[in-house]
Amino acid sequence: MSNSLIKYVSENFRNPIGIGGKIATKVMNIANNKNCSTTLEHLKLNTNDSVLEIGFGNGWLIKQLLRLHQKRF
Repeated sequence: MSNSLIKYVSENFRNPIGIGGKIATKVMNIANNKNCSTTLEHLKLNTNDSVLEIGFGNGWLIKQLLRLHQKRF
């Protein structure tokens, strides 16, 4: 694999943009599916709880948490 291709792929995993970014986002969602599903399954939020989501993925998990809990609060 050429250095320019490696750089392009790594940049899209860091900051997904364009078609490469869409592909990287799909790959991240597939790769992190088990982690996100397990987190959603075990995380029990209360009204005054805060969530700091850092680490794996591209923000899919925090979007799901907001979608699931915004009606409750």
